[in-house]
Amino acid sequence: MSWRTVVITCRCKLDLKLGYVVVRSEDTKRILLDEVSVIIVENNAVAVTGCLLNELALFGITFSRNSSNAINAALNYGYALILSAVNREICACGYLTQLGLFHDNMFNEFNLSCDLMEPFRIVVDRFVFKRKFNIFESEQKHEMCKIFEQVFDVDGNKQYLCNAINFRLNDEKYSLEESIFNYMLNVRELDGDKIFVFLNLMSFIDEEQREVFFKTIVDHRFNTLFLEPRAVNSHNLVNQIIIDEDFCVI
Repeated sequence: MSWRTVVITCRCKLDLKLGYVVVRSEDTKRILLDEVSVIIVENNAVAVTGCLLNELALFGITFSRNSSNAINAALNYGYALILSAVNREICACGYLTQLGLFHDNMFNEFNLSCDLMEPFRIVVDRFVFKRKFNIFESEQKHEMCKIFEQVFDVDGNKQYLCNAINFRLNDEKYSLEESIFNYMLNVRELDGDKIFVFLNLMSFIDEEQREVFFKTIVDHRFNTLFLEPRAVNSHNLVNQIIIDEDFCVI
């Protein structure tokens, strides 16, 4: 039930996460979206994400994602289609779908997929909004699959939706070790210092790249643990310990 009136008076960013309006300022506040009746913005230095605007306005302020109706059924089905496509690309790249950045539910096997699918949700929202489903059965499910027939402009190239997802997840601007380092930087910025554990990573990095990678993580003081099946030539600041007769090196 919508009953809250939210007044924004300070400089902040309004976002939507897991059904909550998130107000990011000097401190972060979360308000259940279904409880919000009116949002009054009294400061012109307020940024509002597209996801929140979409939830507030696209299907009307009285619309609730908790309602049981054809619109929500279509949205859920469309999101599941996008999630499946993203899962396929993540697995094809050799990554784990469980390890996300913003999504970190221990019971969610697709945390990373949920992170990466967020920019594509609007594709489903627009499609459902234009169709205005009154029922959602087998015929409507087949029609929802047409979202993959839509063409998008990706860096000046026309791409179908599946290709656009593939294009984004297979960006070759960065090498493997650069991508890992960027991921570590993002985790530190978003969630503080963590211990990063890598299994058999050195098999995919040559000696020259390994030297640069070790020096970079040491210079940035990352806490890292490498589990390798054999001894490797490492940076002189990296401690190697043989812990069993199989030469498993930490």
